[in-house]
Amino acid sequence: MEEISTCDIIILTIPVDGIIAVSKQLKNLDTNCTVIDFGSTKAKISYSIPKEIRKNFVTAHPMTGTEKFGPSAAIND
Repeated sequence: MEEISTCDIIILTIPVDGIIAVSKQLKNLDTNCTVIDFGSTKAKISYSIPKEIRKNFVTAHPMTGTEKFGPSAAIND
């Protein structure tokens, strides 16, 4: 994790519990580093971000697809 402290941007595209676990390991980030999470929900993540990196953190959500899910919701085009 030492190399990660030199990053300008960190993008977390893992399940919510993973985002929370990783964020707890990022307390020594450079103040200019931006962390973006693409987790599916925001409340649990937002409440769990360590205070040391809250100013670095941006929550986002990739709004794609439809309200349906699973293989039966696939669209051919």
